[in-house]
Amino acid sequence: MNICRECNKNFSNKYILATHLKNIHGPQRERSWICNFEASGIRCSKRFMTKHHLAKHQEIVHNTTDKNFQCSTCSKKFKSQNNLQTHQKSHHRSFLCRYCQATFYRENDVRSHEIAMHEKNKQFQCNETLTVNKTVAPTANCIYIFTGN
Repeated sequence: MNICRECNKNFSNKYILATHLKNIHGPQRERSWICNFEASGIRCSKRFMTKHHLAKHQEIVHNTTDKNFQCSTCSKKFKSQNNLQTHQKSHHRSFLCRYCQATFYRENDVRSHEIAMHEKNKQFQCNETLTVNKTVAPTANCIYIFTGN
């Protein structure tokens, strides 16, 4: 067992543990990034070796991520325009199944539904040779048929 005495993380060998101890829990003077987050009159003051580690700490522990993108329907806030747009699609079931009129938030979801629920028995049969193909019509002489549902 190679468990860190500072944070209780487990490592596969003592060399990785030693590197972890040095880099993560090494001397305080080597750490130049200090968390200045303050809540209820108490300052965090935790130190980090890199600005990235400080930012991740603040985001996770202190929930400091700016959420500047707000949904006009439900007022929920998001940290990116992309996350907001994905969320907004949940308010608009704009993708309609062409077989049963079920609605979906995303195009991929309606397509998966159509394949799983309606097209699993879809086949094409050639009028000339009577051969059956499950994927696509191989020639213009092939017609769409159902075997089953």
